[in-house]
Amino acid sequence: MEMTDELKVFLNETACTLKGSARRVFMARAVRDLGEGGQRRAERELGWNRVQVRKGRHELESGITCVDGFALRARKSVSTNPPAPRSRFRPNGDHIGGCGGRRRTRPPPSGGCAPSGTARGRVRSVG
Repeated sequence: MEMTDELKVFLNETACTLKGSARRVFMARAVRDLGEGGQRRAERELGWNRVQVRKGRHELESGITCVDGFALRARKSVSTNPPAPRSRFRPNGDHIGGCGGRRRTRPPPSGGCAPSGTARGRVRSVG
């Protein structure tokens, strides 16, 4: 079968208007009409995915529609899968975070805003 530019445009526009199983079955019928090597030819000239065409051929020959798992790929809602509550206490009873007991991660800036030995210039170590 000769693939003219008008036929390519027609097939692509028709495939784009269809969704899901109807699209795959349409693609499978078009590939079947292309004859020998139709899957590869449709992939090369029309940009169709051969896996989708193969799935459509299976649906066409068996009469069974393959269910799309599109909704299964989305993130689950919070009502379906609630997050585990976070506790502020460790299993041994120690308090996590909060106030008091902060350690400085870097020394105060040099340049002498506060003389050494004052509360601002010292690094407190909490043990």
